[in-house]
Amino acid sequence: MDFVTNRVQALEIGFCQFSNKLLSTSNSEISSKLYRKCYPNMPGYFFNEHLLELPYWINIVVGMVDDDCQKRLIIIEDVEKAIDEIRRRDFDFVFFSVMNVNESFVLDIVRQCPRTKFLLGGYTDSTKFSDCSNVVYFSSVFDIANVPGLPVDVTRPPDYSLFADGTLWMPRITLSTGCKHKCRFCAVPRVLSEIDDKGVMDQARALKGLNFHLIYLDDKTFGQASNYRLLAPVFEEVKKFNPEFLGFVIQTTATTLTMKGGRMLQEFMDELHVKYIEVGVETCDDDLLAELIKPHRLKHVLEVCEGIRAFNASKPGSSAARTHDDGRVGFIPNILFGIKGDTYEKTISFIRENRDIISTINFANISSYPGKRGDDFLPYEGPDDGDDYSFNKSWLDPEQVERGKRALETIMQDFGVEVRIR
Repeated sequence: MDFVTNRVQALEIGFCQFSNKLLSTSNSEISSKLYRKCYPNMPGYFFNEHLLELPYWINIVVGMVDDDCQKRLIIIEDVEKAIDEIRRRDFDFVFFSVMNVNESFVLDIVRQCPRTKFLLGGYTDSTKFSDCSNVVYFSSVFDIANVPGLPVDVTRPPDYSLFADGTLWMPRITLSTGCKHKCRFCAVPRVLSEIDDKGVMDQARALKGLNFHLIYLDDKTFGQASNYRLLAPVFEEVKKFNPEFLGFVIQTTATTLTMKGGRMLQEFMDELHVKYIEVGVETCDDDLLAELIKPHRLKHVLEVCEGIRAFNASKPGSSAARTHDDGRVGFIPNILFGIKGDTYEKTISFIRENRDIISTINFANISSYPGKRGDDFLPYEGPDDGDDYSFNKSWLDPEQVERGKRALETIMQDFGVEVRIR
């Protein structure tokens, strides 16, 4: 379908995001309970009933699209009402980010709005939309430059104007894309590309007018790129227009943090205003980490924990509940369920032994996306094999599935959250 518009007036463009209320699954409900419990003790964090985080892709695309276009945000709580609104507004283009958890809803909307031109992207199987003549499915956000009739400049910084309503958010900025590691389950491109200094500072200045206390670094392994020290001038720039800004949340690997005898970790905390550190721990079983081609082993994670613990000991306060920034750094391990052969015993022990520095955890189920991630060692045979939210995987027997569910229940109890996973 050739996407060409004959409108004389400004183009009408919709940016759609599904509410957590609509996408509620057993796993997402558990996450919500955990975050509600933990966030009050995590300075800078907040809980939003619709969106657990600011949808970065929307701000990137809004920034690219010409300012003369009329841009509207649609938070979808009810699919039928969303269909009515899309039809009524007669959008020229509508954007969606497609995931397993919302794929069926997007298909329904696309098919019931045949006159609307939909621009989609995501990790799911794009062939499911192949019979929809009103859809273009992109492999990269930069591909929107090839859409006829859509005026864009892919070099422009993100635009947060659709979210500048006073609501507290956690925006993202990017210093680099890609990752040098070769983790078998990951879909991140394995070519590392740095954003130039001007591009990074433009992203920071674009946040003016937005209400936030923390910035999340979208770099998949922060510290790999040589420009990581730009965080210091970014912090100073943001402080000029947001005096309540506390610092950064980064995601990285234990091996990056332990480089140079741990000096990388110390630099992040001492000089770059890093307040929370997410690490892809995945599992604490070294044999399974080797199978996943993870760069670290448990000893590296423990070294990171000791470094954070020593840093925090030099700050005022104690390991008790925190309601304000006291200079300490929080540790957030990312845990994977569904790895074949995992008993989870070592992971549970690790969390318990380091609970004093762990602010919260993020968790997901390992999955396979054909042609994109994991399909070189994971089958795609069951209906839930590609679902990050489902414990049921074709490569696990019923006992292994139940073991994962009980392990997560145990971990939640250690955080004071009672759940029953069925």
